Amino acid sequence: MRTAASTKDALPFPRWFRLTGLVPLVFFLVRLVDYVKWDTPSHLWWSCHVANLTLAIGMLAGNSLLMRLASLWLILGLPPWVLDMWATRLVWPVSLLTHLGGALFALWVIAKVRMARGVWWWALLWFLALQGVSRFVTPPATNVNAAFHGYGASQYWFNGYWQYWLANTAGAALLLWLLEWGLARLFPVVNAANE
Repeated sequence: MRTAASTKDALPFPRWFRLTGLVPLVFFLVRLVDYVKWDTPSHLWWSCHVANLTLAIGMLAGNSLLMRLASLWLILGLPPWVLDMWATRLVWPVSLLTHLGGALFALWVIAKVRMARGVWWWALLWFLALQGVSRFVTPPATNVNAAFHGYGASQYWFNGYWQYWLANTAGAALLLWLLEWGLARLFPVVNAANE
């Protein structure tokens, strides 16, 4: 069984596949233009947008670990985004592209590169690093990646931010593990000898 630490696959990805990494890059750039247009560039640091950028970099570089961890976040982020759109009754076409388009594209990528075991904790570390960066490069009022306080109604479920952060991190770890487990069953890595 191949693990997440195997960032180099036995066979290199074909050039056409690597060039499809331009798709999530376009998703990211379209969102960048939209946020600059609305004078809200700090929102570009949300994990969904950075995951599209990470997926693009992973694909263009042929790095399966980056492809897999970004795909986990793009897929995992879809249900909360749908709930947020339902609650706010605001659906922006660009947001559909980056969230729904990103998640569907990520599923296609996973069908091609397959899901190795052990990616979930790399994905968790990626998010924790992004959350830390968000505390320094975004204003507290935007609460990008829940870097400053709980998100939505969940902020009232805890006595302090650190309790929220621990529960949120544990929940994210569990959901990433479950998603990886499910994707690894649906799209198992083929042994190098069989590729």
